[in-house]
Amino acid sequence: MTGVEIATVTLIMAFGALVQASVGFGLSLTAAPLLLLVDPLLVPTPLLIAALCLTILVWIRDHEGIQASGVGSLMLGRVVGTVPGALLIAVLPLDRTQLVLGLLILAAVGMSIVGLRIRHTRPALFGVGVVAGFMSATAAVGGPPIALAYQHESGQRLRGTMAFMLTFGTMISLAGLWMVGRFRLVELELAAWLIPGLLAGFAASGRTAKLLDRGHTRTAVLVLASGAAIVSVLSALSGE
Repeated sequence: MTGVEIATVTLIMAFGALVQASVGFGLSLTAAPLLLLVDPLLVPTPLLIAALCLTILVWIRDHEGIQASGVGSLMLGRVVGTVPGALLIAVLPLDRTQLVLGLLILAAVGMSIVGLRIRHTRPALFGVGVVAGFMSATAAVGGPPIALAYQHESGQRLRGTMAFMLTFGTMISLAGLWMVGRFRLVELELAAWLIPGLLAGFAASGRTAKLLDRGHTRTAVLVLASGAAIVSVLSALSGE
């Protein structure tokens, strides 16, 4: 990589890591499209390797906020939702699924704004997990449904629970990439270029996370979820 490319990648990762470590999700949403412009080989495996490092760091920092009682239901639901999502993407055009899912996220954001609140019962969290797994398999956007479910919780609880979930989800994704020959030494070498910016963003997130914890975390979640939905809808419409 050239010096300009290294500097660009460092800035991209610093911003993406800052967003995710402050809010709970958003690294892939903010960094993946830009990294593709620098070098398509940086996505998905190198980015996922770096993302795994970030989720572990956030998990360690915010582990006291993890809502252990709901994690099992979320994880089980995510596994269940991945199967129909994978089957659907195999038979339907990608732009159709992206459009539908983007509109569903926008609808969920709208309902949240008007006062809808998801109760953290096992069946409800299982349902959220199913939706997250389905959306992750079809549009690679699994964070917003879980974040919306925890939007009324403290920032530490949202970040800790999301980090716990994303750590295991990323490990599963990397295992799948390894099985199909997309996790090799070259991907590890490329991932190394992403780590400095990621560490810088994580270090800076200590202050921004505290700022959001003063009552702004829910707003950040709604803005990011809306952004993910809009990107998905625009991507679908541009492909038609």
